[in-house]
Amino acid sequence: MWQNDILVLPDDLIAFAWSAPMQDLAAKLDLSDVGLKKLLTRCGVASPPQGYWNKIRAGKRVPALPKAPPRRPG
Repeated sequence: MWQNDILVLPDDLIAFAWSAPMQDLAAKLDLSDVGLKKLLTRCGVASPPQGYWNKIRAGKRVPALPKAPPRRPG
């Protein structure tokens, strides 16, 4: 029986995690923001630091999106 597994490239997952605040992204997926952050951590994706979205709204400089780790051979 098939599960609801989805294959996502690491770069796409990082772009998704950094595209909007965790609460907004979690609402789209019917998860809590804490649950989404835990899921991203398990996948090895760093989420934006605290205050990231406030800095964007204020027009301040923010760190660039992290790069995906290099893939292992195979």
